[in-house]
Amino acid sequence: MAAALLALNSQRKQGGGHSNLVTCQAFLAQIAIFLGGLSWVDCGAKRRRHEKLSEVMLAQERFYSSDGRRDIRGEPDDIDIGAATPGWACHDPFDSPIPGEVKGRLCQGFGRCPACEMGNLDTTSGYALARVLQLTEEVAKAQSYLEAPRWHAAFEEVSKKLREKWIPSFVDPAVIEAASRLNLGPIGRLE
Repeated sequence: MAAALLALNSQRKQGGGHSNLVTCQAFLAQIAIFLGGLSWVDCGAKRRRHEKLSEVMLAQERFYSSDGRRDIRGEPDDIDIGAATPGWACHDPFDSPIPGEVKGRLCQGFGRCPACEMGNLDTTSGYALARVLQLTEEVAKAQSYLEAPRWHAAFEEVSKKLREKWIPSFVDPAVIEAASRLNLGPIGRLE
């Protein structure tokens, strides 16, 4: 910026002409770029930008702490990235009632949202239904790779809630059709 001011002052001292006009235009363009970076942003816009940045930072933290099991890249923009399980929404991901979760830390209960009192689904979303069906399959598979006491403690209730509560809550044929057309990546191993 200082160099641009010196160049402008030098051109001004040398006299007018086309080159002086070009120099002034270039200088003003630099000033506009500089001031654009410092432009006034209202508090609401700044707060929304900080909220979005915070959400993305939390999603990255969960991605690393879950060894990549919970990855939001490629998911729809309107999903709740606070929920530990894809397709789910969470009323308060920082106050999970799941045993072992720490109050004030983002919930790490991957796959356990169906049995959690904070978990919820959008039953008008084909994406949510597709993820519910994937989770149902993975919970069944988990019986083969988790020790029986661990599966019963963590996922038996999840399996029951999926079959008896959540899957039957999807009744709209258009939602079922939309879910069948989706080609999603795997939901991943539960643990």
